[in-house]
Amino acid sequence: KKPEPRLVAERPVARSGELRLRIMSDFQDILAERGIAR
Repeated sequence: KKPEPRLVAERPVARSGELRLRIMSDFQDILAERGIAR
């Protein structure tokens, strides 16, 4: 079975969004560890 075109089209956008949030959260954790985060 082929996946629906809609799912294929939406997946890269969702993946990039999740990756961005993941990078942001990791960056916040690094700043928190250094005592820079407020």
